[in-house]
Amino acid sequence: DGHKIEVSVAGKAKAKIAFDPVKFRDLVSQAPEGNVVMKVGSPSGPATVKDKDTLHVIMPMFIQW
Repeated sequence: DGHKIEVSVAGKAKAKIAFDPVKFRDLVSQAPEGNVVMKVGSPSGPATVKDKDTLHVIMPMFIQW
């Protein structure tokens, strides 16, 4: 689909993190040039999604794995 997503996760622990796929897809699809950088600090904390012009903060969803 032409979009590039780069994800940076702090630390070396393994974790599962879930985000609302519709909202995440909307962020990526509206990004100029289709490129975003996502940074995650912890499994339960907010993530930042940055494109060329905008910085978004999104919260993970609680999922009973």
